[in-house]
Amino acid sequence: MGGSLVIICILATLALASEPPIWLPIGAILGIGFFSASSTMLMTHGRGTVPDRLIGRGVATINTAVMLGVACMQTFSEIVVGAFEPLADGARSQTAYRTSA
Repeated sequence: MGGSLVIICILATLALASEPPIWLPIGAILGIGFFSASSTMLMTHGRGTVPDRLIGRGVATINTAVMLGVACMQTFSEIVVGAFEPLADGARSQTAYRTSA
């Protein structure tokens, strides 16, 4: 839970910084990589909840659920960014991407 809260704070900082210095996004990438072990902990916990004879199926089910969550977040981000008007060159504004974070 703590790692996830740190990641939320990092993403909020990036979303609120209008013109961040170069070290901020680099530090954010490093911080997210360091604090994003929640899926590993989830696998470890889930492995302990299923009987030994079903470990393969249990871990595969947990992995599917984690990847489904990632897919849902990516789809949600696409919907949010798509709600903004494109710029003259067809790209979306920084505000669109900051809102989806």
